[in-house]
Amino acid sequence: MAQLFRITGCEASLENYCRTGLLDHCSQMEKDAVYLYHALKYLCRQQGHTYIRWSRLKREALNVRSNYQPSSNTRGHGIRWDAVDWGPVLDFLDEWRVIVRENNGMHIYLHRYWYAEKKIAEAFHSLRHRHENEPWTFEIHTEKYVYVLHVT
Repeated sequence: MAQLFRITGCEASLENYCRTGLLDHCSQMEKDAVYLYHALKYLCRQQGHTYIRWSRLKREALNVRSNYQPSSNTRGHGIRWDAVDWGPVLDFLDEWRVIVRENNGMHIYLHRYWYAEKKIAEAFHSLRHRHENEPWTFEIHTEKYVYVLHVT
């Protein structure tokens, strides 16, 4: 979340933010954005998806928050762990083009994955359109491949 400090093209892990004390200089909303971002990256990597359902992401972000948020700053002051207002956090990450929300906010993408999927869809659309105008033809010598399959 290097964007928090107006640095672009540089990213540090949540562990590094904690170890260096940079997280201590962030507002609670910015910390929650880092927790949510960390959870989103983790789930996408773990599950191999380009987006995560909001309900699943919210649970994972709360787990991350509980692991990194010092208990003395929250639990002792009557703030419930499940009472996080994620709306401003999502808006913040969306504004910085870190995430993309689709399907009425039910699916949360990392922006880079959403953009990649968009480009792939555009390429398929272009190929399909070209095929309608100029059908593809392939020269494949099927006899050669059928023979190889029967021999083996």
